[in-house]
Amino acid sequence: MVEEENENGSEIGEAAAEKLLEESEDVVAEVPDMDATTTEQPEWAVLPSTVKLPHKGTQVAFIQIPANWTTNPTRGDRWCACWPLGETEERLAYQRARGDSIRTVSELAKQTIRVVDGAKADWSAIPNKLGSVVEFWSSIGPKGRQMIRNYYVRTHTVAQEEVLDFFSKHFVSMTVT
Repeated sequence: MVEEENENGSEIGEAAAEKLLEESEDVVAEVPDMDATTTEQPEWAVLPSTVKLPHKGTQVAFIQIPANWTTNPTRGDRWCACWPLGETEERLAYQRARGDSIRTVSELAKQTIRVVDGAKADWSAIPNKLGSVVEFWSSIGPKGRQMIRNYYVRTHTVAQEEVLDFFSKHFVSMTVT
């Protein structure tokens, strides 16, 4: 019988390991494909007319944070609309991180937020201002912040298949003689 170690370092049997794998595959299968697209926004998300959408073909993500994840559940579910960063927006996020590598991903993820609870994203940090990204980020709790960081990483990281394709089809290295 093959034995494997679980996360606590103890050994588990092959049957138990297979069962855990099957259970984890079931969970993954229930997660919607981020590449799956629709042309309709969810009914709970209304974009303000002041928001300029990105160019056609750009994926816009609508992320709803459950009220029980937030720091103030009485406000109800919170939501934001996000899309990928341009080079200038990346630079702004890096500046806010001030060289702190721990803050970098959070600042980049925050920068993807374009709409907060139906209002255009506002970066002024004025307390209680409609669309305040600073207030939103603070109020959505650690689980909500992690979901937005996950969105950022999934949309701004090159997948292994893309790396292999790139280096096999779009990269040539030569030695100068």
